[in-house]
Amino acid sequence: WRQRWRACTGTRGRTVGVTSQRTSPFGDGQVDAVIFDYGMTLVVIDRPGDKLAAAFAEIGRSLSIPAATVAQIHDEIERDLTSGTGYTHREVARRAYAAHQVALTDAALGSALITEQEAWLEGVHLTEDAIPTLQRLRDLGLRIGICSNAPFEADGMRRQLTHLGLDRLVDGVIFSAAIGHRKPAPEIYMAALAAVRVPAARAVFVGDSGREDVDGPRVMGMRTARLRQYRDDPPAGPEADLVLDRLDALPGAIGSRIVGSPGI
Repeated sequence: WRQRWRACTGTRGRTVGVTSQRTSPFGDGQVDAVIFDYGMTLVVIDRPGDKLAAAFAEIGRSLSIPAATVAQIHDEIERDLTSGTGYTHREVARRAYAAHQVALTDAALGSALITEQEAWLEGVHLTEDAIPTLQRLRDLGLRIGICSNAPFEADGMRRQLTHLGLDRLVDGVIFSAAIGHRKPAPEIYMAALAAVRVPAARAVFVGDSGREDVDGPRVMGMRTARLRQYRDDPPAGPEADLVLDRLDALPGAIGSRIVGSPGI
């Protein structure tokens, strides 16, 4: 999840580049909301080495253990969370520290996780077209949601949204860690739809993962747009309704499906 993917080439579906289209790939149904994946869709993530090193040193001092041990534990936590062998960030972290014979109080563990997540703020960067795209969609009267498999502390992820200025542009946010389900589980999509208060048939799901952002939402009845701007990950099933080379082509592609919109 915390990794920058290279853009790849090749697709099987209908592609929209920078130039918007008047004809919609989404059929005749009305669109009331757009729900976005987070990583590799709205943000890209690089490991902030210097900030993390400082965080590990700070945590090490507070726990009286070497910074190198904190770094090793951090990477073990990341591995377990992203591989699916663990789920709750706090539980996985507690197990990882215990494996190194470090027993923590709830307060000490929470403080360590917050320190690490604050360091990661320096490694999360908005994509160049994220804010303009969200603003254009809001100007069209659409509700905006985020639905992410980010398994880290939900409070820390919300601080990340505020740090990036995304909190003011979205109507609902669902992180997998907060509800105990990961994409492509139906429960997380249901929560995302509830957060933006629209039925599945009136929502478009946008993301980079074929399995999580196309196959899963389609089963729920949503229309889909797959972004291949940062990596190309086709779905196992039919291609998305729309394949995007750039995120900022999305408003033009769906504008004609909004009631009252003259088209774009």
